[in-house]
Amino acid sequence: MKAFATADVICEAIHRASDLTIRGVRGVIAEASFEVSVIKNLGVWRNESLQGDHPFDFLLQDETGPVRVQIKMQRQKAHQAM
Repeated sequence: MKAFATADVICEAIHRASDLTIRGVRGVIAEASFEVSVIKNLGVWRNESLQGDHPFDFLLQDETGPVRVQIKMQRQKAHQAM
């Protein structure tokens, strides 16, 4: 599903969102950032991630075998990294 709103509207919605929603959005951004910045530059590793809900975010494969990767956000207390 794609969002049918402008970037300004999406940013405003995130600005108004609860902490739980913000954590979810940050998680989605972290996954996308990892894919764009890391996975696409790995060389011999192939991204063989599956569609659907799995206990991992990415399935990477090389000639040795598969590696499952789960992206985690740094824990915070009072909006400060611990």
